[in-house]
Amino acid sequence: MKPKPGKTRVQALCGFAQPPPPGVTHGVWKLLNSMNQDQVALEARNDWCILELGKHLYNKYGSRVKMHEHIRQKMRELGRLLICAREVSPVTTIKELIDPKNFIHTVNAVKRTAGYNEETHVYEIASVAVKRGHSLSKIAMLIESHSTINGDEATAKAANSFQQLYQSRWPEYISTAARRTLEEAEWNSPLLLPFTEDVKCLHVYLDQQEKMYRNLLSSQPSSQHWSKLAMVTLTQIMLFNQRREGEVSQIPLSAYTSSNQSDGHPDISMALSELENKLCQYFKRLEIRGKRGRKVPVLVTPSMQESIRLLIENRNRCGVPNENSFLFARPFALTFYRGSDCIREFAVKNLEGERFMHCIYCQGLFLKNILWRHLKVCKFKPGDMKPKPGKTRVQALCGFAQPPPPGVTHGVWKLLNSMNQDQVALEARNDWCILELGKHLYNKYGSRVKMHEHIRQKMRELGRLLICAREVSPVTTIKELIDPKNFIHTVNAVKRTAGYNEETHVYEIASVAVKRGHSLSKIAMLIESHSTINGDEATAKAANSFQQLYQSRWPEYISTAARRTLEEAEWNSPLLLPFTEDVKCLHVYLDQQEKMYRNLLSSQPSSQHWNIMVKAITLPIPLHKDTQYSQGKPNPFYGFWLIPKPS
Repeated sequence: MKPKPGKTRVQALCGFAQPPPPGVTHGVWKLLNSMNQDQVALEARNDWCILELGKHLYNKYGSRVKMHEHIRQKMRELGRLLICAREVSPVTTIKELIDPKNFIHTVNAVKRTAGYNEETHVYEIASVAVKRGHSLSKIAMLIESHSTINGDEATAKAANSFQQLYQSRWPEYISTAARRTLEEAEWNSPLLLPFTEDVKCLHVYLDQQEKMYRNLLSSQPSSQHWSKLAMVTLTQIMLFNQRREGEVSQIPLSAYTSSNQSDGHPDISMALSELENKLCQYFKRLEIRGKRGRKVPVLVTPSMQESIRLLIENRNRCGVPNENSFLFARPFALTFYRGSDCIREFAVKNLEGERFMHCIYCQGLFLKNILWRHLKVCKFKPGDMKPKPGKTRVQALCGFAQPPPPGVTHGVWKLLNSMNQDQVALEARNDWCILELGKHLYNKYGSRVKMHEHIRQKMRELGRLLICAREVSPVTTIKELIDPKNFIHTVNAVKRTAGYNEETHVYEIASVAVKRGHSLSKIAMLIESHSTINGDEATAKAANSFQQLYQSRWPEYISTAARRTLEEAEWNSPLLLPFTEDVKCLHVYLDQQEKMYRNLLSSQPSSQHWNIMVKAITLPIPLHKDTQYSQGKPNPFYGFWLIPKPS
């Protein structure tokens, strides 16, 4: 075996010659030494938890060579996280990141690694945040099982507490915003459908490249020519069969060499036409492993067969190791060529540069015919907002100018000051639990402007509940309402707020009773997780007891009667169907209003004319489509009655 070129590979070869540390298997040690030998690899090599995760993954997937790169990447991801954690916190090992007391440090380190923007609530690399959470949860499971085996109850309990925190608080701090970033990236990305001319051009280009590199490999065998022909052939097979790139990229050499080329079953041949029988003889059919272990057929044309035959004959000459079991193998490596990389390379080389143009704001490169769509949603497009009039908004502007209290984020403080500045807002501003609920909801939904009103309403609801609780009980804070000793006081306060009638067992506003229960349960969860992080076991236990009481007794005292009130209100409400004449009259009236205010808006532009014009246009849409109103927008019927009647 000739020594492989490159500084890193020499270091890996020498490192593998050293004996592995105690407890590290031969396979994991080989993976560690085949990494790029940098600071990240050093951290992965020296951290016990990263090694345990590597052993865990190697035990599951070590027999599949194609998964070795996945295992290396998982270990390197945690190495990068550890380096970042040391920059932003006193944490020095992955095991300390799993400690519930360091949960906030863990969150900050993951946000820093994924490039989280506190103002826009957007991640630069959202998938990194999601993957780090999965890896940390898996490490917590490994630590818990390892500590249970060794009888270390304290460490096992701490790891279990981290897993509970991960289930209850990780979506709030990390995964909700990360997944939303991924989803919005998909929404905002234009759907690119190739033109027939482009597809034809790509196929012609691939045919030219195939002939050229087939001749070069026949006359001048080299690793470079072998690689180019393998990439061209892989791309052709993917396009011809329209298969997933992972399935075709990982075709084993044995699957091609051992494929059955004999004629099909005679009964099947009898059922086929003459043309179909000729096509079966023309193509070579492979059967490979697909998604979830399914058998997937792949057809290979005679031209592709000739290229593959040439690749197999020259594998050893061009530096493909005998240990590499893939058909489209990389020279001097044990991996394979990725189909997505191949098709991207040939597609980009074959495109004409004149059809593209840069966005003026983000400098992204887009096709000219879809650039207008991108400009509508470009995140770097500047937007000038004029100050809104109104007494309450001026108060909010003045209040927002003050610095927020310690622990209250910039966004939550802005929501608090945009409320109507009354006694309810004052209670919401001064109660720790209400602020915590606001932070929790803002972390999850803060980037969606339409959810800001929902967050404000949830905080105001608890402010009203607290005012009512002080009138009927000695309770003074929301945290006291969560105390299991005050459970009856909590029930009475909720009943009072929702207007419960003890004689008829009916609520005036039944939905209020249901919503208050959900908010109190969520606050109990927040208190429990916060106390677990700070090591306050008594408060965490009390909050957990309240949640158990909520599950077992809340339906008896509150929710059963509240839901019954809601159901009976639906049963007793009459079903109103509009007469045809009324619908016709409404449409005629809307047409008149639209014409009148269209003329007014054209001749005398004003905010009043614009608002009424929008209402007159919006209302016919659900009437015409016979569908629900747009999510998160006001009901157009509500605004319709504010349209002035014609004189």
